[in-house]
Amino acid sequence: MRQVDTYVEQVFQERNKDKQEIKELQNEMKNHLYESAADIKRKGFSQEEAEEIAIQRFGGETIIPRILDQVSKQQKSFADTLLYAGIILLCLSLAAGLGLHYFSVHMVTEQSKIADSVLDTLGEQEEISGRMEQQIQLEINNPYLEKLSVYRINEESIDNAVSKKVVETDPRFTFSQSPSIIGSFLLNGWGTEIRTPDWKIESHFNSFYTLSTSILYTGILLYWLLFSIWGTIRAHHKNVSAWRWGIVFLVSNVVGLLIMQWFQRSGRKKSG
Repeated sequence: MRQVDTYVEQVFQERNKDKQEIKELQNEMKNHLYESAADIKRKGFSQEEAEEIAIQRFGGETIIPRILDQVSKQQKSFADTLLYAGIILLCLSLAAGLGLHYFSVHMVTEQSKIADSVLDTLGEQEEISGRMEQQIQLEINNPYLEKLSVYRINEESIDNAVSKKVVETDPRFTFSQSPSIIGSFLLNGWGTEIRTPDWKIESHFNSFYTLSTSILYTGILLYWLLFSIWGTIRAHHKNVSAWRWGIVFLVSNVVGLLIMQWFQRSGRKKSG
């Protein structure tokens, strides 16, 4: 089967024959051509003619290499698509995550201003009048404020010379509202406390801190995984150990790619 062996060698001459999958594909192709040539020979053809006909039926000297090249290009294109998708996801997650984080910082600042405004309204008054309560209602009109409670701080005498500040257990004023169904999933609670010698305000409000962190870490994780898959496919086509470099990419990401390129340049210099 000289013609068959020569044909198979020509088909795979520019491919890494040390790869197990290439060896298996070579053996499968040879076995198929051997069987085809044997069937043709039984029809009265010589061995040389049978091998030649089997090769022509299989695709000749150009079709199979073209198919293999096309498969290789499709794999590389798929890998590049994964890389681009990972980069896009990373950019989107950075934009969304950081944007929501800065918006949450703004929300926290606004909630602090609300508590300060309520304290300014209370001043040194001992009671909350109806007018003051109406003013407080206007000041706390914020969709992200979940709860606000105002407590009176009284001074109680321990003896004739010593006194202490005691916060009342029941609030003089309280406000609460529940977020929407969507908001309850997207927002997370945040609590603060602020006080003066006469009043204490406890406020609980919602922010996007948890959501922003989740988006950011999810985007980074997806990018990391997609880059590792892309790097593994790239290593496979550069005829190096794909699974070993896949682990390197999974651990070190872009640094792993630089290390692989350095090893390849070093290998070319030594071979040259």
